[in-house]
Amino acid sequence: MSRIYAANTLGAIGGALVASLILIASIGSQRTQQLLIAVSVISGLLLLVLGSEWRGKISAIAAALVCGFLIYSVPPISKILIAHGRYAATWVGRGDVVYAEEGLNASVAVSCTKRASRSRPPAAFATPSSFSHRAGSKA
Repeated sequence: MSRIYAANTLGAIGGALVASLILIASIGSQRTQQLLIAVSVISGLLLLVLGSEWRGKISAIAAALVCGFLIYSVPPISKILIAHGRYAATWVGRGDVVYAEEGLNASVAVSCTKRASRSRPPAAFATPSSFSHRAGSKA
């Protein structure tokens, strides 16, 4: 029984490393998810087809059709998510992400933000020339 647990643990570690270090870097998040769904479908279909009679084969065909749709429907990763990560919700509507690409060690995103126009700068950004009363002048 301990060998089964050891094999499961090593498989989980190896699968996580391969998916995160090799697959995502080479084919991206969307294609990696599609590939992992396909591997799961193939392993499940093998069990259905090899382990039963004609009912299992009909179930396998239906499952293959449904899973084919699921593989096709995996959306690409959002550019705003690549650009701003978990803070993406706070950046919605503040600008456009012009370019975003995933990589092995980092992701690159170029965004163009919208600037709000103000009639005068806020107090934190006030310069001496923006004060209405200067030292030595009469008001």
